Amino acid sequence: MNYRPRRRRRSHGRRKQSKNWIPLIMLLLLAGLILWTLITLVGMLFSGERSELESAELTIQKGKVEVLLPEAENWTPTLTEQKFFEAEKIRTGKNTKASLEIMGANTVYLDENTQLNLLKLEQKGSGRKTIHLELIEGQIWTKVSSDDFNNDDKSAFSVDSKYLTINVKGTAFNLQSSQIQDSIRLLKGSVDVVIKAGEENSKSISLGVGQKLIGSGDSFEKVQNNQDILERLEDEFMESEWNLGNFEKFYPQDAAQIRRKIEVEAERQAAIKRREEKTEAEAEELETNSSIPAPTITKPGNGEVISASTDSLLVEGTAPDQAYQIVVNGYTLTKFEAGAKKWQYFASKKYGTIVPGENTYTVYAVNRAGEKSQSASIKITYEGTAVAPEATPEPTPTETAPTSIGSPDFTAPVVTRPAIFQISPNETYQTSASVVTFSGTVDPKTNGIEVNGFRLKKFQPGDTKFAYIANANYGNMKEGENVYTIKALGPDGKTSQTAIKIVYTPLDLNK
Repeated sequence: MNYRPRRRRRSHGRRKQSKNWIPLIMLLLLAGLILWTLITLVGMLFSGERSELESAELTIQKGKVEVLLPEAENWTPTLTEQKFFEAEKIRTGKNTKASLEIMGANTVYLDENTQLNLLKLEQKGSGRKTIHLELIEGQIWTKVSSDDFNNDDKSAFSVDSKYLTINVKGTAFNLQSSQIQDSIRLLKGSVDVVIKAGEENSKSISLGVGQKLIGSGDSFEKVQNNQDILERLEDEFMESEWNLGNFEKFYPQDAAQIRRKIEVEAERQAAIKRREEKTEAEAEELETNSSIPAPTITKPGNGEVISASTDSLLVEGTAPDQAYQIVVNGYTLTKFEAGAKKWQYFASKKYGTIVPGENTYTVYAVNRAGEKSQSASIKITYEGTAVAPEATPEPTPTETAPTSIGSPDFTAPVVTRPAIFQISPNETYQTSASVVTFSGTVDPKTNGIEVNGFRLKKFQPGDTKFAYIANANYGNMKEGENVYTIKALGPDGKTSQTAIKIVYTPLDLNK
């Protein structure tokens, strides 16, 4: 009877002793896990290791890219798909195109000769992101994620340049920076632009889509004086391959519309050119009327030698009865009146219309129907020495000279065609042609040309020649007097301009 109770007590005691080990083992495992986690975090903290999330991945489309690490003194070449971190600097070489994917769907395209500093790349556990870049020089085209950076102020994306700070909210924009000025063009979204003036002064402006802002040494003062420094985004930039190539990656439909606009304009210009070429070809075929005798040249004689003691020459002669205009070496004589028997052409060393050596003068008449007579020519030899033609001779008191404004460091445009303006810029060109092309030269520092406020699309910065077509059929030339102001746009807001006068008198075929 006593045996069974004793066995039950021993069995119960063994089960109780086994259960006491389980909590102890679990406690030891938990303590080990906590200790390992702390060691790992402390190791990452003091080793300087950075999270892959707080990085920018490089893609090189072409060319050479270099990196400068915080602890390094020299730039070193880098490879595509390389990751970069906070405080590192990146620069591109000549003919280089590259891009950075920064902390997710934020893309920065780098143009050639561009340096970009990654000042801060940070992502908090709460999801808050901070991206702060600095553009030292060159150009970037940037697409910032509206999911990461919007108006809730939790995350921040900013770009510094010499004169501006760009605070971005889900945006596509282009930023250029140089020692002289910075310029931002807003394509999508919104940005606040801080205009900097020293360390203490600044002014914030909101930039709208399709607007451009230029920051320079005097921008802050202009804003303080309530001057508007916002400009319309130029068509030339929107239609540039640099912008379109980047723009269509994110906004393909918008880019397609721009490309179609370019195609339509190219087709229109080609049609105009074909029409003008056809008109010129027809004019060449129909202008010459062999029944109209050539004007005669009575002075000087053919083959005559002109002494170096003189610096000018008077070419004169008689006109046929049907003469409505007299043209000498492409220059229509403005003082010749229809029906007059005599004509005169003044050649001058000062204006480059008589030069040392052999000179040829060709003259023909034009009747009221626009038909050209046969031509007469003489050759003379001038013994004088060369001199540079003067671009802007002083007008006589009886002349009214069109405005010509320039400076030694940014000269005014010079019109060289029609030849009348090269001979004397203050003359009035008289014509019966419904289409007149005038062209000329400009200062090499010219960034753009405007004619009566119209921006010449084919002119590119650095070009030294320009051309403009005045066409009565398109409304930019009317019957009577027309004044064309050619304005050159230079660096730092500099401008220079020249004005010419064209009198258009259509032919009356009924006379």
